Amino acid sequence: CWGDNSYGQLGVGDADQRGGSSDGMGDALPFVDLGGGGMGVLSVSSGHQHSCALLESGGVKCWGQNDLGQLGLGDVVGRGQTGQTMGDALPFVDFGGDRRVLWLDAGHSHSCVVLDDHSVKCWGYNRFGQLGVGDIFNRGDEAGEVSGTGTAVKLGGNRTAVSVFTGHFHSCAVLDDASVKCWGD
Repeated sequence: CWGDNSYGQLGVGDADQRGGSSDGMGDALPFVDLGGGGMGVLSVSSGHQHSCALLESGGVKCWGQNDLGQLGLGDVVGRGQTGQTMGDALPFVDFGGDRRVLWLDAGHSHSCVVLDDHSVKCWGYNRFGQLGVGDIFNRGDEAGEVSGTGTAVKLGGNRTAVSVFTGHFHSCAVLDDASVKCWGD
């Protein structure tokens, strides 16, 4: 990862920006340490000042700014500015049960996933209803808010999600009948 790193959103254990000079790129650009276990990364999505990775295990790890719960870890502690907060020390987002993630996208200060039961869960900043949970309270800044059963987006009509995409203050899901539903501002 490269660019602004004010909140550790590059995940390299410091707050130094990268990419502004060629001598910091290529082999000099550090890898993001997401921990052991031989889990490869399927995708990465970056918001304004946080990033999340979907691992081959179906788990998700997020790092960077966390003042609004955008890491989904049940607190407001940022991660990524020191090496001690990355690697195996970086927790997985808990979606409840043994749920695996199929799709991940990060918005400005929120993120959403499609789980293996094809439900959608979102966490982080929610001032404009971009989490789709029927209120405007942030999720992910207190324990149990992401793993709870009441946090799934109600898509209606017995529809399930195939993918989800996030914008600045809104989110959209592509449904199993090839239709699209969006919420937020």
